[in-house]
Amino acid sequence: MSFGLDSQGGGRKRQFGGCDMTEPRLLTEKEAAHYLGLPEATVRKLPFGHVRLGTRRRYDRKALDAHLDRIAGLDSSAELNVNKADAELARFIADHPHAARSPQDQTGKGRTRV
Repeated sequence: MSFGLDSQGGGRKRQFGGCDMTEPRLLTEKEAAHYLGLPEATVRKLPFGHVRLGTRRRYDRKALDAHLDRIAGLDSSAELNVNKADAELARFIADHPHAARSPQDQTGKGRTRV
């Protein structure tokens, strides 16, 4: 792995096996603060988005983004899970038509004759 400046002279550019990685996933506290636009002291107090690697704390860019998406109302994974559950239920009912009825309906009990 080698390090150098990116072509625009900005941040560090990593080369790993011929693959350029301009944005590392794990950030230091200072990098996370810069990424989020928050003071380092505030980032240090965040109850989410960090992982421990030995004695070092790193901030996971994807976890930070996901948490911010959720609190901003941009997270659609919950909606996808509901849609998936609805589809699975519909498939189950189609495959097992008798399972959708109550036991009383299957035996004819509970019905009143008029």
